[in-house]
Amino acid sequence: MMQLFDDPIELENSRVILKPLSLDLINDIAQFALDEKIWEFSSKTPRQLNRDGIEHMVRNLLQERNVKHSYPFVIFDRQIGKTVGLVKFENIVNRHCRLDIGSTLIGSNYQKKGVMSSVFYLLVDFAFNELDAIRVGFSVDVRNLAAIQFCHKMGAKSEGVLRSYIINNDGKICDIHVFSVLVDEWTTIKKLSES
Repeated sequence: MMQLFDDPIELENSRVILKPLSLDLINDIAQFALDEKIWEFSSKTPRQLNRDGIEHMVRNLLQERNVKHSYPFVIFDRQIGKTVGLVKFENIVNRHCRLDIGSTLIGSNYQKKGVMSSVFYLLVDFAFNELDAIRVGFSVDVRNLAAIQFCHKMGAKSEGVLRSYIINNDGKICDIHVFSVLVDEWTTIKKLSES
C-alpha cells in the first residue's frame, strides 16, 4: 500500500474539497462542531463542547496523523463556500492493505444534501486507486440508522455487528455495525453510482 503520510493530500470533485486538517481551521470547524446534535453517535465527543474543546480535539487528531494512526480531513462544501465537516482515514494497516473511513462529522445543517456521497466516492476511490488498498471499512453505531442506510445506499456490504464494542464519552456501551467495500467491488459500485 502506498505511503499515506508522505505528502499532504487534498482531494476534490465538483461538490467538495477534502483538505488536510490544520490548526488554522479551528474557527471554521467550530462553526459546525459546537452543535451537540452531531455528536450523538460519536465515541470521541470533546470533553468541553466549546472552542477550547474543539481545539483540543483538533490537536489530538493532528497528533494521530503525526504518529501515522489516522489522516484527518476537513470537508469544504463548494456549493456554499464553507467547511461543513470532518472525516478521516483510520485503522490503517499497510501490511494488509486496508483502512477505514470514519470519525465522520457533518454539521447538522449540511446533512442529507449530497455532501457525504461526494466525500465517500472521493475517499474510497483514492484508497483503491492511489493507496492500493484492497479493503475500505466503515464502522457505524447501530443506533445511527441514517448512517447505516447511507452505507447500504453507497453499495458497502454489511459484515455484521460487533457487540459492546465501544464505550461512548457518556459511558454508554455501544454496538457497532461494520461495513466494507472491496477493491474488486469498487468498479461496479462506481459505475452504478454514475448511471
